[in-house]
Amino acid sequence: MHLLDFSYVDKACAGDRAMRAELLGLFAEQMRSLGATLDALLENDSLEALAREAHSVKSTALSMGMDEMAASLKKIEVVSKKLLLSSVSVELAPSRRQLYEEQMNSLQPDLNEWAEANMSKKTLHDLIRFCKLQSSRAVSEIGQLDG
Repeated sequence: MHLLDFSYVDKACAGDRAMRAELLGLFAEQMRSLGATLDALLENDSLEALAREAHSVKSTALSMGMDEMAASLKKIEVVSKKLLLSSVSVELAPSRRQLYEEQMNSLQPDLNEWAEANMSKKTLHDLIRFCKLQSSRAVSEIGQLDG
């Protein structure tokens, strides 16, 4: 069974093979660097940047049919923000704190409950490991298209 769904890319490219190849190449490049980027941000306690990176990649994953990875990226974003908000050692601008609190208050109850119960760096590490596996599979599938 394939991980990726190319229908969105195919529709966006409207038969332009060069554009399709370019978009898939860009996606593969993003997937190759994703794990190292997420690992480095977590290792450096850059929770705000980790949340931003997870949020930005989530849409790309969804556009390629990677629903499970997108859900994991959403969890990375939420747990990172919750850890950030709960940290006494991190100073956030009042407007940023208010924004994050509003975002956390508007979460679906099941996601909020899960995040509250799993709010730890270990959880982030496990979610990142899953995303690394998924991104590796995605790169492999794209590579098989060339063969």
